[in-house]
Amino acid sequence: MFPRCRMPQTLFVLQQGYLSALGILERFLVWANAKRQALEATGMTVRARLSPLSDNPSVVLDIDTNTTVARITVWSDGSCFMEALDVKSDNELFASNLHLDHDNDFNVVMIEFFNALSLTK
Repeated sequence: MFPRCRMPQTLFVLQQGYLSALGILERFLVWANAKRQALEATGMTVRARLSPLSDNPSVVLDIDTNTTVARITVWSDGSCFMEALDVKSDNELFASNLHLDHDNDFNVVMIEFFNALSLTK
């Protein structure tokens, strides 16, 4: 059994000195921060923010290009909504609801979303 310590809204499991399990919001924030530099290098503007004032807190990731506004919202219960809109036409380019599990690879789960963004650059 690994030592456990309770943190607000998250259970961390210490395994050989590393955090092996993070809450979904924390995992998404870590992923978003790692992804930010690569996205900004393509000319996208990226902002991540925590929206904790709720019974189901969320992390919102806004991604903007010259032609697209997009958002990924992940709630602490694992619910996720991704959307992208074309600025000029107001047409919806992408919209998807899904449920994330703690072992999801965000790069795999969100590939269609990022493919939709890359078509509009």
